[in-house]
Amino acid sequence: MSILKNSFEQFNKDPDKWKQDSWDKTSYAKAKFLNILIKVSSGFLAALSFLLGFGVDKKYFILGIVALIILIKYNPVHLKEKYGSKK
Repeated sequence: MSILKNSFEQFNKDPDKWKQDSWDKTSYAKAKFLNILIKVSSGFLAALSFLLGFGVDKKYFILGIVALIILIKYNPVHLKEKYGSKK
């Protein structure tokens, strides 16, 4: 709990510095693994949502569209390069 409290206090002081430190602590191997994990899980969620949208109810299409946006836009490797320190 102390780690979360300290992290929250650092975020309140300087959000940009907190974001940079968080991405500096993440290695490229971990960022690539997160990228694969996000792509697979959001792709599966999008496919399942579209199938449910056709078969069950049209409201699942919204969930599928959100999953597709996450699939396309969210890339942890790019975020590490963008928000990490420029060494």
